[in-house]
Amino acid sequence: MWYEYTNGYARYKQEINSQANYFLSSNPGWAIYNPEWAEVTPPIGTLYNYAIIYTKGSCVLHMLRYTLGDSLFFQVLKSYATDEQLMYKNAFTSDLVSKVNEVTGSDYSWFFDEWVYGPNFPYYHNTFLITETTPGWNVKFKAIQVQTNAGFFKMPIELQIDFSDGSDTLLTFMNDVNNQSFDFEFDKEPVDVQFDPNDNIVIKWASTNPVSVELSDGVPGEFNLYQNYPNPFNPATTISYNIPVRTNVILKVYDVMGAEVKTLVNKEQPAGTYNVNFDATDLTSGVYFYKLHARSYVKTMKMILLR
Repeated sequence: MWYEYTNGYARYKQEINSQANYFLSSNPGWAIYNPEWAEVTPPIGTLYNYAIIYTKGSCVLHMLRYTLGDSLFFQVLKSYATDEQLMYKNAFTSDLVSKVNEVTGSDYSWFFDEWVYGPNFPYYHNTFLITETTPGWNVKFKAIQVQTNAGFFKMPIELQIDFSDGSDTLLTFMNDVNNQSFDFEFDKEPVDVQFDPNDNIVIKWASTNPVSVELSDGVPGEFNLYQNYPNPFNPATTISYNIPVRTNVILKVYDVMGAEVKTLVNKEQPAGTYNVNFDATDLTSGVYFYKLHARSYVKTMKMILLR
């Protein structure tokens, strides 16, 4: 915030993005706060781990600002800093949670449960569908999280809708359950959807892919294999695919020589969207390929394991 005070918001956000990038590449996988540490002090490398305590800590504060909005956020900071019950004393994380709830008049415990008391971060693998209606256009956006090393992250979401005439609009709404769908109606043609265009959920992996067809019951209308995410990855990544009918599905990973590395799926599955975790802990860095075979649909895509 000193950067913002002296050089403006853009300089502040540049620093936050830098902190986020460091954390994403160095995350050791534990939470910022562990109540057991009050009784048993962990090793210094854990207690004062730079990626967790400093870079993730600063990013979580930024995301709290984004979630509350500037007005409430700075009211919280002022009230927290000037509270005579806390000044010149030891303050606890629970004191900050209580202060946020007191000033806002709402319960934001869920935010701290996700970002402070819980480990890791969300992996978004969103989809959107643009259809022409009578009259106008419809955009259906589906917010999908696929992480396997943490629970669901409730967060406000921003979407930028780009139109064929060169204009755009920004939508903000709360994503409070996984696989949640949102519908928006417009009187002009949307051509693209950008998820979190200002990168305010700074700690995340995210992809947002268009889908060509989706039936009224939410079942995919066609076979599709998506780019894994994250990519490059280390050591795990998520591979997603759609199947529109019940069928036998085979998903395998190969090395650059064409040798089979691992079979991820080999069974009959009902129609739906699937997210499969691929853990490459035992593999060396390099290029790998994953291949989906379902009925007559066969598709191969490349991914990179980067240690």
